[in-house]
Amino acid sequence: MVDSDIWNEIVDLFHENQSKDERIIQNDWEKMVLRKYLGFDKSDIDSQRRLRIGSTDKKIDVMLKKNGEEFCVIELKQHSHSRNNGGQAQLFSYLNQLKKIRLGILVCDKLYVYAFDYKLDDCEQAFVEIPFEEDDKNGIAFVGFFQKQELDQDKIVDWVNEKHRERLEDERQREKEREIVEKIKSEITDDLIKNLLRHHFVNKFGCADSFFEQAYKEHIGMVPPPPNDFDFDDPPTPRQTTGLKVVLPKGQIIQEHKASETLCRAVRYTVDLYGSSKVLEVMRNNNIVCDKELLLKKGPHNHPKASSTPIGNGYYVNTHMNNDTKRDKLVRLGNALGLHWTVSVD
Repeated sequence: MVDSDIWNEIVDLFHENQSKDERIIQNDWEKMVLRKYLGFDKSDIDSQRRLRIGSTDKKIDVMLKKNGEEFCVIELKQHSHSRNNGGQAQLFSYLNQLKKIRLGILVCDKLYVYAFDYKLDDCEQAFVEIPFEEDDKNGIAFVGFFQKQELDQDKIVDWVNEKHRERLEDERQREKEREIVEKIKSEITDDLIKNLLRHHFVNKFGCADSFFEQAYKEHIGMVPPPPNDFDFDDPPTPRQTTGLKVVLPKGQIIQEHKASETLCRAVRYTVDLYGSSKVLEVMRNNNIVCDKELLLKKGPHNHPKASSTPIGNGYYVNTHMNNDTKRDKLVRLGNALGLHWTVSVD
């Protein structure tokens, strides 16, 4: 298989193990990912390797070897856990104790590859964050770098450090953009907006201020209204809560019994509001996909693992993803459409 196919198999395995315990996850990573997909031998995988930290014996989930030499520590967590749920701290404690291993991998809700530098604080360690999504470029690169026959530690470290620098630069750029936005927001007032509009339209139409005032009064408060036939339920009781929730700017809540139903209802809301053509265009432009197809599709999705759910008028939504991914896709869709909704996973 080519690297992209292998990565997509790993993604499928991640989804299959979404609710499984760490024992099953470790077994699948050892047998499927490391041995079958990446080509390591059983002797290269030191499972539950003992490590003395202070007065306590710890067990490393997997110590990976090549030619008999240890080179990478792998920490495996349940896929509902984030890296800050203790997995990263545990991985770093092993790497700090070993003092010679430069590479670490953390498997949780995402895949993290670390280039560990003992001279740096934990918060400064370089890493690549890889979501378990099909055809992810960094996921495909991970497969290529960690193939046993092609493995070069120096190249992996260089790749992680390069991606880390790119991410830091992106974060700095976003901070600068945010600062500009905040400065503009601090100077925006209702009077400023009204006076700018007044100047524009009075000059454009050569009319008296009273015409603008009348038009402005009729326009005040107009935002894209909810579709006339879209019913918002009362806020759900704790018994009904599913974890995925969408809150619109005016406080209306979209939240169903299942997260997949919430996803479908939210997408249906955008279709009713903007039309299917606009929503599909936005999804294409922003690569909002699942299983290699747009999240929304006319007719059922083609991927054999797709959970293609009808939402009306012949359109289907693919719900084949975990709750965090559902949230991320709705956030991206809302941002692209300018909806200003809030999406959360409890």
